[in-house]
Amino acid sequence: MNTQLIDFYRGTGADAAGRTIDQIWAFDHNQLEKVHDYIQWLFPLSTASRYNPQAPLLDPETIKVFTEDADLKARLLKSLHLMLDFYGLALSTSSTNRPQIDKAVNYAARKSNWQDALPGFLNHNLLRLSRILEALSVLGCPDYSAALFNCLQSVQTEEPFKIPTQTLKFWQRATGAQ
Repeated sequence: MNTQLIDFYRGTGADAAGRTIDQIWAFDHNQLEKVHDYIQWLFPLSTASRYNPQAPLLDPETIKVFTEDADLKARLLKSLHLMLDFYGLALSTSSTNRPQIDKAVNYAARKSNWQDALPGFLNHNLLRLSRILEALSVLGCPDYSAALFNCLQSVQTEEPFKIPTQTLKFWQRATGAQ
């Protein structure tokens, strides 16, 4: 089990840079954009990060702890809220009590940050969304992953040149849906 990750998420430990989860949750939009080594801690995966060799890795025991611990799931969703605000998106509950993610009031101001990558350049914010979708699915929050995917799919339908079709297909696989 990855106890360093569990301790970090419970607020009793730190990431590889010595930051607590509360410190990362206090990041403003500028810090969320410019700092690149926190996303792997907020949304861990079982595959190693090419960009952050110190990133924590999920193993079956750690995944089990997350999926069975309501407090850890709630903290994961707090991380989701942080990133949704960064992207100009917001979480609500649909009439069926399922999570729903839509554009937020700050969407117009925030969307260029993640949708307007220069052609030929890797858009790290689209990669972050991939990580978020997969982590939510794996760590016991598949409804939230599906809600985020549905929102991103709507955005891509409205503005097809902002999100490549191939990226949308990758995101669909990251949610566990085929």
